[in-house]
Amino acid sequence: MRRIKRTGRGACHLALVLWATFVLGGAAHAEAPDALDRLLASFAQVEGFEAQFREEKHIALLVAPLVNEGGVHYARPGMFARHTRTPERKSLVVRAGKVEFGTAAKGERVDTAKNPLARQVVDAYLGLVGGDRKRLEAAFTLSFEGNSDAEWTLRMVPRDARLRTVFSGLEFQGVGVRLVRLVVREGGGDWSETTFHGVIVPRTYGAPERERIFRLP
Repeated sequence: MRRIKRTGRGACHLALVLWATFVLGGAAHAEAPDALDRLLASFAQVEGFEAQFREEKHIALLVAPLVNEGGVHYARPGMFARHTRTPERKSLVVRAGKVEFGTAAKGERVDTAKNPLARQVVDAYLGLVGGDRKRLEAAFTLSFEGNSDAEWTLRMVPRDARLRTVFSGLEFQGVGVRLVRLVVREGGGDWSETTFHGVIVPRTYGAPERERIFRLP
């Protein structure tokens, strides 16, 4: 099997991992803007959530997808963590405008204040879970189908041409404020599918939990 060279570092690595973890993407129907507003208003009321995930990454040169499994966490305001358990332990954490990924022994940090591309990705993600449509539409073209309190599909296409070289589109599916599935399509043609289960929403994190969960282990 041909060995694949991994080049996802810095902002590009951040974009792929962060959006392969969670959430969006003119309106498909006349009623879509109102339905999307209602969905975002519901997300804005959520103080936090927890879920388990299974990600299958489909790469053109591989017969079988690469599989990652673990858990994701969100706590208001603007704290996010994805902890992968298998096949290897690694994490991605967003906290206080900083993004870290890797492990406590070997991690990387991206300062979003100094990296416009990383800031755009982080702002867009936190815009969704924070229910901020203006923040989302500043970076992405959004389309929405379905019912805000039942099944829905939300798609996103990056406005920035540089970001489109990293991923060409995202598609989220959910039921109310419970996320069910995310598909990320990369600029080079590879794609990943993440399914969520064991979703706990709302989820409240006390101070000790925040210090333990929202950091590199």
